[in-house]
Amino acid sequence: MLGRGGSIQGDVSAEEVVIGGTVDGGVRAATRIELQASAVVNGDIETKSIVVLEGARINGTVRMTGVAARISTQVAKANQ
Repeated sequence: MLGRGGSIQGDVSAEEVVIGGTVDGGVRAATRIELQASAVVNGDIETKSIVVLEGARINGTVRMTGVAARISTQVAKANQ
């Protein structure tokens, strides 16, 4: 979770992602992404399910796919 006023420079990859701040990079979630009203994403989004509240901004593409297997593999490799 990235709260209102928070920022991340880089890609985000997790099972579920909730954004209230600014992300300058791609966002991938295996199950769900929620963009709160104060969210700004400057990058591409890939997820199975997305919730975008009024006021949130996306400056990139949104792909609705089954990304769970790829994220699980990436997380496993990162933990090695």
